Amino acid sequence: MLRKIFLVTLSFLFLGGSLPKAEIVEKILAKVDDQIITLIDLKEKLAQNPLTAQAPFDQIPEDVKKQVLNLILEEKLILKEAKEKGIVVLDKEVEAVIENVRKQAGGQEKFEEALTLSGITIEELEENYREELTKQKVVRKEIAESIKIDPAKLREAYEKIKTQIRASHILVKTEEEAKDVLLKLKSGDDFDSLAKSVSICPSAQKGGDMGFFSRGQMVKEFEEAAFLLSDTQPLSGIVQTQFGYHIIKFEERKELSKEEMAQKIGMIEEQIRQEEFLKKYKEWMDGLKEKAYIKIM
Repeated sequence: MLRKIFLVTLSFLFLGGSLPKAEIVEKILAKVDDQIITLIDLKEKLAQNPLTAQAPFDQIPEDVKKQVLNLILEEKLILKEAKEKGIVVLDKEVEAVIENVRKQAGGQEKFEEALTLSGITIEELEENYREELTKQKVVRKEIAESIKIDPAKLREAYEKIKTQIRASHILVKTEEEAKDVLLKLKSGDDFDSLAKSVSICPSAQKGGDMGFFSRGQMVKEFEEAAFLLSDTQPLSGIVQTQFGYHIIKFEERKELSKEEMAQKIGMIEEQIRQEEFLKKYKEWMDGLKEKAYIKIM
């Protein structure tokens, strides 16, 4: 997970745009202990993100600006924590990253061209990477290295995916439509044909066939109803979800083979690890915020 975050960050820093500071009013947006976050900081961070880089500042939603402001605030707290705990990044570590970026750019000449287009100097780039590496080290030390996967949680996850069912469904907008569909099915109408003619789900083209799925892949109401079905009770009643009203038909059930389970082990462990990481990160960051002086202007 950390590697993915790091690679994305590198691309943002290197390819993201920069801003002519002379054109920006030095407005203070927040204070974090003895540090400030300015309008320049916010605009530069937004310019580094491909999702907001090309958007005019006044057209970026306020909630996005608040999220990015909070991100800057958290970065400052992480760097402060690194300083307090004596966590440093060596020059050779920064040089290794720069060399890797230089190779990815296609050599020194193209690397320099990219720097010019980005509007930043090599010194600024090195400092950006030094900060990113520092944050990575702190997060790894404080959170990532302490993550332990609970065997019980892992077994629970395995139990969820080891059984898959294949089901079809008919989705309509109103309960009255669903009642009409259910009545027709109980009267002997063909499910496949009815799904193709009345279902508003894209699966209608396949007679409502949703393919195989495990627990955790569908919305709760749909999943609970589907996994109660069997050969002896193949048709559900009316199931309401956020998408509308469903009639679900059981098709078949299967147990994943050892080979299929083995292929999913890494994915399951990574998912659990990410969930634990996010939980621990929030707890850790909440603690940093509690002991810091923070004022949003």
